[in-house]
Amino acid sequence: LDLSGKRFKFIKLDLSKSSNIPIKTNLIIHLAAVVPYNNKSRAAVVLEENSKAFLNVMKFATKQRAKVVFISSTDVYPLLVKDYITETTVPLPHNEYGLSKLICERIGEAISEIFDIPLTILRLGPIYSEYDSTANRISNLLHNIKNGKTIKLNEQKNILSLIHLENAAEAIGAAAVSMPGKYNIAGIPLSIQDFVNYAINQYCSKSKVESINSDTQSICLRFDLNHAMECLNWKPFSLDEMFNR
Repeated sequence: LDLSGKRFKFIKLDLSKSSNIPIKTNLIIHLAAVVPYNNKSRAAVVLEENSKAFLNVMKFATKQRAKVVFISSTDVYPLLVKDYITETTVPLPHNEYGLSKLICERIGEAISEIFDIPLTILRLGPIYSEYDSTANRISNLLHNIKNGKTIKLNEQKNILSLIHLENAAEAIGAAAVSMPGKYNIAGIPLSIQDFVNYAINQYCSKSKVESINSDTQSICLRFDLNHAMECLNWKPFSLDEMFNR
């Protein structure tokens, strides 16, 4: 990543230990978090580090009188939901990461109300990258499809609302200049099988699919995105926009 000539300043700081950030700003976009998916962080560490870090961010925001955009997660919801999920759906985190995000939301909302700090919460769905195969399982899956490898699918009837990294970035940018609020940000709902088949077609791949436990469905995550589309002037990528960016 070439940032030469750009107006960036990198500061090494442990947000879980200090709110003394040596900059002045009127906008904070908080993405930093301990994520358990690619490491073996204990649940207690995820909960403690993420909540401490965001508490310090909110303390800093009160001093700066800065707007805060907090990047939360759709992990605050259960994995199997029959209806479309809206911002008013009752949260029920399905893992410690989702719980840590919900705790941070509550911290932010309390401080926002008391100190009149503008706060936007974006609950981002599972993000995938077409370029970094190490980002997560879906990104690695796309990498294998591009390279024509055999794809073994487990529980391919699971429905996810996967969102392209660029589409998520668009939502974050829109939130930075929009009115405060709480928004679900996700992609269009597709079964894993449909997502893979469409990717194979878009990449003109020779990958073949082997199905395992084809009748099992343990995840169904579909989102009503009308609130985000209306208030942020944002929309999820269409099927034709999801690949070959």
